[in-house]
Formats: sequence, structure tokens, C-alpha cells
Amino acid sequence: MHFTPQGLAVSLFSIRRAYPLGQHRAHGLLCWFAGKTDPSAQKPFYGLNIGGSVMRLRISALLHWLKGEPFVHFVALGALIFIAAYAMDMGANGQNTPITVTVQDLERLRAQSLQQWGREPAAPELQTLVQDFVREEVLVREARAQGLDQDDQIVRRRLAQKMEFLANQTVEPPTAAELRTYYARHAERYAQPPVVDLEQYLFRTDLRGDGAVTAARAALRNLQTGQPVLGDASMLPAQALGQDEMQVAREFGAEFAKAAWAAPTGVWIGPVVSPFGLHLVRVNLRKQGVVATLDAVRDRVSADLLNERIAAAREQNFAVLRKKYAVQWPASVTQASPQAPTAGVQVSTTGPLGVQP
Repeated sequence: MHFTPQGLAVSLFSIRRAYPLGQHRAHGLLCWFAGKTDPSAQKPFYGLNIGGSVMRLRISALLHWLKGEPFVHFVALGALIFIAAYAMDMGANGQNTPITVTVQDLERLRAQSLQQWGREPAAPELQTLVQDFVREEVLVREARAQGLDQDDQIVRRRLAQKMEFLANQTVEPPTAAELRTYYARHAERYAQPPVVDLEQYLFRTDLRGDGAVTAARAALRNLQTGQPVLGDASMLPAQALGQDEMQVAREFGAEFAKAAWAAPTGVWIGPVVSPFGLHLVRVNLRKQGVVATLDAVRDRVSADLLNERIAAAREQNFAVLRKKYAVQWPASVTQASPQAPTAGVQVSTTGPLGVQP
């Protein structure tokens, strides 16, 4: 930077006026530097003529004075802090980092296109995908710079899910021996339930009212003597084949399923109540439940064992992370819920917060 003695004198004079607490020291230095022997002189500093050697000596003296001046230290330190904070903020937001489309990014975009459309993208399509990627990156960086990722429930949940998924990477697929052991321990879980084949006639109470009972009883007598019967039309199936009790309950209602499971095989019973009206029911075939072989349910067993391991790994990982944090909540949370687990919880009796270390 180039400066003249006159310019430096004017700068010092400005400092003297801006910071009156040091005006005597600055004014004295100003007069001394300008060649005035009387610091109290009030004459303007025009026509300065300072020799080279004298100039160097006085600049050296000025630098020595600046080194020992606290105000200069304060201004310099503040400027450094501001510059460092600005640089860190820009770096954290990625605004001063160029957007680089790597080979890995291109491969990922190609893989996504192949998965979605079943083919590799053509050159113009790939260029569009790259432009979309750059657009997304710009918007994400700007959103972070404006703090839009803060206090966002969707972002919070996604981050929590990613932390959960990290624990999945530590879980190994079960071996054949582990599958056999797990299956033997939980064989009843994979038992096939009893199933039935049944048929039914419906008499709708919303159409017939109280007359539905009379019609159903008359139809039951006809069925018992082998005469044809005509029920009311509905969306319900006339037959249910190979259905377990839970499937029958979903289709016809819990009371219907309970009556059907208690009915003897090959006999018409009724009227049976359901949310749809009154039914006449006959169970034509009943099959007892059997325990499935491991080969028949191997995929289910493998998925169940893997899910149990993932859940255990997530809980173990969370327990490690949880130890890093002290949690505070209102003491009323524990007081209002006596059934809530309180292991490891210390409720403050001197303040409004309960603390879980």
C-alpha cells in the first residue's frame, strides 16, 4: 500500500477526533510526526517536507507506538475474528466450495435412470440429469445458508432415520445354523392355522328389518329338508375356501367367525349375527393346523431373525449415544404418570425440571 506523510497525518488526525480519550496522545504524535515541535500548535499541517532518513526513523517510531497501543490491538483482533467467522460460515454452508460433478455422481445418476426406466440414459438425458443435480445442490446449499434446515420436523426425522440406519451396517445376515436354531426356538410362530371351507346365506336387516329373523328361520328349515333357498344380494362372498379364523373375522365379523369355528362340519346353523345382518352357515371342510417345515418358511424365518438383530443393534447404538447427553424435563412429567419408568431419573425438588443423567 502506498501512502504519503500528509495522508498518514490526516488519518492520525481522524483517529484523534473519533476517539477523544486518546486525543492528547494522538495529537502529540501527529504534531511530532509532522515536524511540529509544539504539540499545542493549532496551525494546519500543510506543506510538510520530511527528509528520507528522518521519515524512516519516525515511521519506525510510529510502528513501535502502534505495537503498544491497546486500541490498535482491539481493532486488529476484532477484524481477525470477523474474518475467521465469515470464512467458517461460508465454508460450513458450502458457498465458497465449487460444485463438482464427479464420476461417482454420473454413475449414480445412470443407476437411478436404469432402475426407474429400465435403460441407460442417452447423452441428452444424462445432461438433463446433471443439470437437475446441480440445481438441487445449489438449492440445498442456499437453504442451509439461510438456516432452512433448522427446526424442520421432516429434516429432523430423516437425520434420526439415517442414524438408525447406520446401526444396520453392523448386522450380519444369519447363517444356516443360526436359522435352524431360531426356527426350533420359535416353531409355533410358523405353524399354519386351522382353515375351513364354508358357505353362507345372508338376510339383511337393513332391508328386512325385524322380518329378517323370520325369513332366516324359514330358510334354515328349507335347507335342512333339502329345499332351495334364496338369500339377499350383497358384496359378501357366498363361499369362503381355505380361510383361517382371522381371515373369516375380517370378512364377516368376529361373531360370525366364532360361530363358524364352533359349528359341526356339514350342518347348517343359524341365524348367525354379523354387522351385515343374519346368516345361515355351513362348514363343509375343516383342516387342522400344521407346523410348517423350515424350508417352507425359510424366508420368513430369515427376515424375522434379521429384524430382531437390527432392532437390538439400534438399541445398543442408541444406548452408547444416549450416555453423551444429560436430559432435562419438567418434574410434572414424572408426577403426572406414576406408571412411567423412572429408572435412572432424578427429579429436582428445588426447581421445575427433572434431570436424567
